[in-house]
Amino acid sequence: MKIIAVALIFFSLSVCASPYRIIVIRHGEEPPNDKANEAVRVHSEPAFVQGLSAAGQRRAAYLVGYFLGIPGKQDPLFPDMTSKDPSVKPVHPITFIGAYSTEDGRGTFRPVETIAPLASVINVDEAPIDVYDYAPATVKQYSADQKSELKHVVDQQEHTVVLCWESNDIPRLIPALEPAMTSDPTFQKTFPNGHFPPDYPYNLTFVITYDGGSPSFKVYEQEQRP
Repeated sequence: MKIIAVALIFFSLSVCASPYRIIVIRHGEEPPNDKANEAVRVHSEPAFVQGLSAAGQRRAAYLVGYFLGIPGKQDPLFPDMTSKDPSVKPVHPITFIGAYSTEDGRGTFRPVETIAPLASVINVDEAPIDVYDYAPATVKQYSADQKSELKHVVDQQEHTVVLCWESNDIPRLIPALEPAMTSDPTFQKTFPNGHFPPDYPYNLTFVITYDGGSPSFKVYEQEQRP
């Protein structure tokens, strides 16, 4: 199995020790096992991939406003990721979006599906993707033992990184990107014994912030429910 970091957004590669923040979410809701044959197809191949349910597709759409805000209706998760004045650049905009997937397109495609609408809204020219037909052309591939390479790419970002991942791998992804998380009390409480609790809902957002140098970890809840 491979991990694909989908470089849907890549405004700049500033040389720095770490981004301002790293945001990690799990993919949206999945269909019940007995409805797996309703999952979406990729590359028009006969093999079905594991796609999102209707609730998961609603979450994918919701995440656009969750991260970027909807004027007069919804504030962004962090105000410094956007700017109300188009002539003023955001302080810490989203500069990189990545998603976990399988290399051959026959496994889970849910993380790519979940984050694709956000990427398309941020930069349509860079991510003109139809998530039901194919994966984005701007794909950076990483095997399961190459998280250090992903960390290298993430560390070159200056502002906000958003990663949509397979839930069971999130407790391994986060400390791979920031080793200090292994001793962070909030991280340890969130992922006891390094595992993703099976009863966790889909609406959790995990954030590492480098404000002032030392990384901090916090969990937020999305308002979207199935």
